[in-house]
Amino acid sequence: MADKADWTGDLGAEWAKRADVMERMLDPFGTQSIGALGIIAKSKVLDLGCGGGSSTFRLARKVGVRGAVVGVDVSPDLIALAAARRAAGKGSFSRAGFLLADAAAEGVLPESAFDALHSQFGAMFFDQPTAAYVNIRKALKPGARVSIVCWRGPKENSWAMAAMDAARPYLPPIEPPPKFAPGPFAWSAPEETFKRYLRDAGFGDVRCRGIDRSIPLGLGLKGETPLDRAVKFCMKIGPLASRMKGLGKPEKAEIKTAVRAALSGLEKNGRIMATGACWLVTAKA
Repeated sequence: MADKADWTGDLGAEWAKRADVMERMLDPFGTQSIGALGIIAKSKVLDLGCGGGSSTFRLARKVGVRGAVVGVDVSPDLIALAAARRAAGKGSFSRAGFLLADAAAEGVLPESAFDALHSQFGAMFFDQPTAAYVNIRKALKPGARVSIVCWRGPKENSWAMAAMDAARPYLPPIEPPPKFAPGPFAWSAPEETFKRYLRDAGFGDVRCRGIDRSIPLGLGLKGETPLDRAVKFCMKIGPLASRMKGLGKPEKAEIKTAVRAALSGLEKNGRIMATGACWLVTAKA
């Protein structure tokens, strides 16, 4: 799947190159997770797994001139992008700061510093999730609000799995990862994953509800047709891209043909539309 080593290396670098594309896809879910925090004017917010800073900057607009937001991420490429965007921005951008760090590490974050915790698809990558959230909770004030958006199961998310399923016959076999290993779908089962992790870490009032959206694949990429752009997206970013490393040109050509055929069936009104299914998780420190 994906863990800290991936994000500090090639995966983080690839996402930084294509941050605009990924943000077009993910930000609509993040809008709902930010909204779930309620009124956060004058608040100090921790943005966990902030990526290139898109969610951090949106939170900065919400907290106002007397608030602040700190985005934390393990990817040096993504933090560098976020910092560059901050330097080029105006107004609310100055209320956003960024920290290159592993939020799970003890002592990395200041204690009792934050009024709220937000995470847009950045919460599911810890090797020891309960221990990680024990440390993260120390950085929150008592009663701090928590809002996290994370993916549900693979079968419900064709943005990731339509291409993967089409390519599977041409991919070398691998050992299946341990159940709920760090990765995009690590929090797919609430009772077995995030509800247990957060409660064991001392969080209360842990709740979740489903979010379902249609996702246009490949927006922002170059290509002659929507199908060309969608195929490029699936082969450059996400689960399939990582599985294709080391393959030769003939294998990649076969995969491209199979993926193109699979995605062509998802065309709707001139776009390639896939399913996106998430959990919106809320809690209190």
